[in-house]
Amino acid sequence: MADRGLGRVVSISSVSAQRGGGTSSTSACSASLGAVVSLVRAVARELSPLGVTADCVSPGPVDTDVMGGPLDDDRRADLASAGLVGRVGTVDDVAALTAFLLGPDAGNTTDDVNGGLHMS
Repeated sequence: MADRGLGRVVSISSVSAQRGGGTSSTSACSASLGAVVSLVRAVARELSPLGVTADCVSPGPVDTDVMGGPLDDDRRADLASAGLVGRVGTVDDVAALTAFLLGPDAGNTTDDVNGGLHMS
């Protein structure tokens, strides 16, 4: 990618990497996901000047079984209230964002995307 002067690196982590845990994350999981975020930031610093963008999608709660089983309406509402966008993410949200970051329109994007659950 660097030799061609064009490329995209998109990794998937979790907002628990920034928050130090979350609704279903253990400390080992959060630490591992934090390493992914750190690697993407290092790759961005190293390769962005060469035309390669690096982004990390770090979703907050996403309505999947990884949340400890399917979400009922009460748990979904509770999780949604913690974020800025007011709803729990979906698999389609993550897929659409990833597809955008891999595409030609994301040539000036290098960031950690987390749905507003973590802001620094």
